[in-house]
Amino acid sequence: MNRQIETRPIDAAFSELMRSYSPNMSATVQNIVTELSQALSQQQSCLDLSGRGKALIKELGSLSIVGDGKVPTPLVLRGNQLYLHRYYQYESSVAQALIACNRTLPLHDHLEDQLQKYFGQASGTVNWQQIAALQSQAQQLTIITGGPGTGKTSTVAKIISMLRENDAEMVIKLAAPTGKAARRLAESILQFLPQLPERTRDTIPTRVQTLHRLLGMRSDGRSFRYNRDNLITADVIVIDEVSMIDLTMMHRLLDALPADTRLLLLGDPDQLPSIEAGNVLADLCRDRPGFSQEFADLTNKMLAVDLPVTKNQHGLTNAICHFETNYRFSMDQGIGQLANNIQSGEPHLQSSGDDEVSVYNLESLAADRLRPEIASYYFEYEMLLQDPESDAASLLSNFESTRILCPVRDGDLGVETLNSEMESYLEEKGLKASDQSFYHGRPLIIMQNDYNLGLFNGDIGICVNDPLDNQIKTAFMDPQGEIRLYLASRLPPHESCFAMTVHKSQGSEFNHVTLIMPRPTSAPSEQLLTRELIYTAVTRARHSMAIYADDITWSEALQRSVRRMSGLSSMLEFGEATDTQTDLFS
Repeated sequence: MNRQIETRPIDAAFSELMRSYSPNMSATVQNIVTELSQALSQQQSCLDLSGRGKALIKELGSLSIVGDGKVPTPLVLRGNQLYLHRYYQYESSVAQALIACNRTLPLHDHLEDQLQKYFGQASGTVNWQQIAALQSQAQQLTIITGGPGTGKTSTVAKIISMLRENDAEMVIKLAAPTGKAARRLAESILQFLPQLPERTRDTIPTRVQTLHRLLGMRSDGRSFRYNRDNLITADVIVIDEVSMIDLTMMHRLLDALPADTRLLLLGDPDQLPSIEAGNVLADLCRDRPGFSQEFADLTNKMLAVDLPVTKNQHGLTNAICHFETNYRFSMDQGIGQLANNIQSGEPHLQSSGDDEVSVYNLESLAADRLRPEIASYYFEYEMLLQDPESDAASLLSNFESTRILCPVRDGDLGVETLNSEMESYLEEKGLKASDQSFYHGRPLIIMQNDYNLGLFNGDIGICVNDPLDNQIKTAFMDPQGEIRLYLASRLPPHESCFAMTVHKSQGSEFNHVTLIMPRPTSAPSEQLLTRELIYTAVTRARHSMAIYADDITWSEALQRSVRRMSGLSSMLEFGEATDTQTDLFS
């Protein structure tokens, strides 16, 4: 999203620092440097100078602080894109690593039989799950994209089983950006195990780590055990929810990847991008590089289908497979239709005829009706809190089935107000004392990583009364489904989460989602409402959702799309890279 933002003291300070290194810098160029600092604060990886004139580009190129990336300089100019050196290094190293990883592998003699066993007899029609499986065997790099319910996880489980058949000793590691995303991937694979051959069923890995744990984050929270000098030990690495991975983290992951490790990346490029700089998955998929004649011939031989062939050279040719068929939702009704309408920009919002989607006007949440309205979505949870037999596992399971989502934290209908109203409701019902910060049934979301405790930003826990010592403790479920209890006093920063932001919901799914979209009251809150945000919120729902919004707010949000300036897609297209490794101004 391109928008003007106020110049901050740090922007001015950065500009002055650059001018101190290059005193002859013109006022125009100094303003450009200030804009670069502003762009970085908007999670852009560079500043686009298209249309600014050749004279400006020439002046920038003449400055000693500006280089081409081949030697360390504070700033890098690549065509019309101006970078802080660090972000140029990250983008170019990611491009270089992915291009190097995207190479062909020798095929097993029985591959055709395997494909038929796991995905059925070749029918002459394109089965993209089958294509992805073939890619994963023929290529070192496979990127599988698609929305929830398109079969990404089930396909990966079959791929892993195929790999295990070929090599029972193969070291396979699974990871995701957050603890909740890791837990969901583990749950999905466990659910799918009974459908796999008995021969490999017990060999399928079900332990899913966070990316931070995979890379061996140290207790200082800044450095990693695994890097280019100490590579991860793995034959195969599978990463889910790649849309959540920022540029810096992708650089660190690929930097620690052995040259011969097979890499499978899964994600939905239409979701919200990462919190930090970059929009990596969307950049990887932007040009849809397509398939080579050689891979098309292989596909025809193995699966009796014809794939479109591209003549354009691209660093990710044959690597990307996009799933469109949704096995969870019908695309012409309910949640599936709504998600489809969002992607196409259809502005009209209405309830579906099958009760999957219910739409209400914002007046339903007037001050005198807000509390009972939001409490109605947690009726089952309230009943469970009144049951003296309810334990941590049952509370966690029930709470994770329903969630209220909101784009903003502040305001009359922001996350903070909604949580406060829900807690006031529990006080009215005698389930919480007015002076209790921690009470039986309080849901908490962790706001900051704590590597010593193994709790990560976005993890959800429930406060429970521990009968062993009659103390309130907080229960969290790890990716393997085990309950861990923590004293409230030991928790990292946290807050209640009956309602949570859409951003915080990424990597989660719920049976029911309630989306509350208040009318924006400021430019920042307005800019939060984008097509990607709405799509992310809607696709968190498995079975049903309720939406509180007006047509104007909804339609205007669909017209906004997240735009983050980056050179990664063109670097992949042209195969650019740099060997400089110094982090200047980091």
